[in-house]
Amino acid sequence: MFGRNPVTIDTDHGFLVRTRDEYVCELGTTYDPSEIIIYKNLRMNSSRITNLPEPTLPHEVANKVYVDSNQRKILQGYVPNLRQRGGSNDKFGFNVTASSCRSNYFLPIHAFNGLYSEGEGVHGEWVTSETSNFWLQIKCPDLVRLWRIALRGRNSSTERIYRWQLEGSTDGHNFTTIFDPPNPTYIFMYLGAPLLGM
Repeated sequence: MFGRNPVTIDTDHGFLVRTRDEYVCELGTTYDPSEIIIYKNLRMNSSRITNLPEPTLPHEVANKVYVDSNQRKILQGYVPNLRQRGGSNDKFGFNVTASSCRSNYFLPIHAFNGLYSEGEGVHGEWVTSETSNFWLQIKCPDLVRLWRIALRGRNSSTERIYRWQLEGSTDGHNFTTIFDPPNPTYIFMYLGAPLLGM
């Protein structure tokens, strides 16, 4: 010990810690004196690793701010398959509502169950009891930036929706039009694939 100063180890080729002939860590190397190499697992004992910069290389560790604010494209879809069980769905955080539904066989949640089959029941559809100005919405547990949507409707010409638009909101009260297709643009289903027809 020398007063309040730490013990200083001054070497030309770094300081290597080895246990039972196995490398544990190396402080400084011949090629990079500022580099620390860890050869074994690092146990933090429930402590934190802090002050991480924003990553620039593919193999770097990311901090929480970067992960939370980073926008990622999700190819398989963000909204999960929702099922109706006793009046509530089993996927926490997704709340589906609509302006109306024709009956309990055509609940709004059916539009997001991912198991479409034309008809009634939990694998059926959402059907409104209105003829105009009806709406269907889903509240997500977190803010989402949309980059792709998939729409599907009945292939019956008498039940197609010809005039529609897609809106988004961050507070559930003030909505912004995201996509307003030219009229008429109807949503229909062809051989099980969702398509947009003009």
